[in-house]
Amino acid sequence: MSQIDFTQNAESAEAKTFFADVILPVPIPQLFTYRIPKDWVEFAQVGCRVIVQFGRRRIVTGIVGKIHENPPKKYEAKYILEVLDETPTVQLRHLSFWKWMSEYYMCHIGEVMNAALPSGLKLSSESRVQLHPEFDLDEVDFEFSDRELDLLQALKNDISLSYGDVAQVLEIKNIYQIIKLLIAKKAIILYEEVKEKYKPKRIKKIRLQAHFAQSDETLEELFKALGSKAKQEAVVMKYISQVPIYTES
Repeated sequence: MSQIDFTQNAESAEAKTFFADVILPVPIPQLFTYRIPKDWVEFAQVGCRVIVQFGRRRIVTGIVGKIHENPPKKYEAKYILEVLDETPTVQLRHLSFWKWMSEYYMCHIGEVMNAALPSGLKLSSESRVQLHPEFDLDEVDFEFSDRELDLLQALKNDISLSYGDVAQVLEIKNIYQIIKLLIAKKAIILYEEVKEKYKPKRIKKIRLQAHFAQSDETLEELFKALGSKAKQEAVVMKYISQVPIYTES
């Protein structure tokens, strides 16, 4: 695995375009470069959580691993959608430890990050939102915007909503700021929906009906019923040759 520099460029941000190499929760041996919007240059720091688009539709939480001024050569960098932290959630010593773990256990640093971060700190297309169990709108002193109230009302009617559901309820694409504010007000919580990947292997088998397996006479009735149906008769003969029909299996 190539060496990762977890240092931050300290030069002035005036009239410069900055990029962030982001650690994403994917099993790919590299960091992904995103463009930092000018309004967020002063907020983006190494170790901060950011929301980015990965692929055409997937939205994930990543950790800034490096800030620099070098655009990627093989693709056009997408913009960071949201900076979630005012101060770094992950410290430099944690990032160095993640790097060591990825090398020691021969995995990718994104996989280490995905296991290390609690689900409440991650927002993705698979994330679900629900009301905080201790939240009561009538007992809090916070002020809520109309869209925040719309989301809280929707969560009263449903146990939880997916990321896509929230965007549909609010009729906007950029929902991260609203979710961030509601989490800060302890009005909602995030969790990752665990999907069962195990599927039991099923094998189709056939058996002779119990009526025809009672005696030679009942079996003879079956062959008479088949008549001139040679293929079906061949199936029954094959079955009888391999399965002891007069004994319970």
